[in-house]
Amino acid sequence: PNARLVATFGIQNSFTTTDVAQHTEFLRRAVQTINSADEATWCRVWTLANETANALLHISENTVRIERIARILCFDVVLELLFQHTRLKPYDINHADRATELINILWQQSKKGLSEQTPITQEHTLDCLHEALRKLVSGREDSNLALIMPAYETLWRVVLLTYIHVAFRYMDTASTNLVQEVVENVSLNGGVGEQLHTTVERFAQEALRLYPPTKRIYRASAVGAVGADVESMHHDFRIWGHDALNFRPSRFSKLTQDQKDAYMPFGVGRNVCTAINGFGRKMISSLVVVLLTRLGTRTSGARVWFRDDKFDQDSTAPLPTGRDDAVKWIVSPGGTSQGLLQKAAVAH
Repeated sequence: PNARLVATFGIQNSFTTTDVAQHTEFLRRAVQTINSADEATWCRVWTLANETANALLHISENTVRIERIARILCFDVVLELLFQHTRLKPYDINHADRATELINILWQQSKKGLSEQTPITQEHTLDCLHEALRKLVSGREDSNLALIMPAYETLWRVVLLTYIHVAFRYMDTASTNLVQEVVENVSLNGGVGEQLHTTVERFAQEALRLYPPTKRIYRASAVGAVGADVESMHHDFRIWGHDALNFRPSRFSKLTQDQKDAYMPFGVGRNVCTAINGFGRKMISSLVVVLLTRLGTRTSGARVWFRDDKFDQDSTAPLPTGRDDAVKWIVSPGGTSQGLLQKAAVAH
């Protein structure tokens, strides 16, 4: 299924190639990035993400398009982690907005059937994407994109949906208190640190359960392609109980064997994502907390408009997770609950 990404984006990485040499080189670079991310790295990411969020809010009016904020913020962090020494600074928000928008357009085009695709339009869109990337990072656009895509595409929607859920949707009292602990822990420590606090770990695990970065996994086999519906397994009431669609991180304090077997946000078997060791959870926790401290929550005075009566009127309705669903969501910032913004600002 990922062959479409080669045709659309012109990239070669572990997710799109059967070439052993290309696979090995991609893994080498990915593992090098992950292994080099020490406490100073996560502190730098925290500082950078806060600065970018502040810049985005500074140029906005009373409301913001949260989908746009999440795209640009996550892209900045991905560039910092992957291309610290070759990215261009200062970070150009307009070109980042353009690049991430074009990635989204190309991704959607790649899923169309051959009869619906327009190669000339795709080629022009890819050229525009390369042009935007040249304003953000030096080096070959195709090799840069091959590294950027797996990290960025598996991050930004998880961050977006998790923020909206914990800031504005229904949660029980214990889960609400846990989220406040996470915000306080990350903010006062100036980032997630090299070792995730247990509370922060469970928060990220639940984010990945409710909003898995890859909804379906496909593998080639002797009998043909085999697929696993990750999202369905993560949301199954028979496995996770009556509150399977609720955000409740405490469930990870004690999982049943069925839950352990069903949980696979980073894949399963020999081809698991290299970010499984905590790297991905640190990125998610860092960025969601940045959004919580910079934009606020319902209890702190922030507001969200889904522009859909179903979600605007019912805070228990499961959030839609389609690629285009969040484009029209608007947030009116309103501080953070219980003065955590002030605490975060002092720590920052």
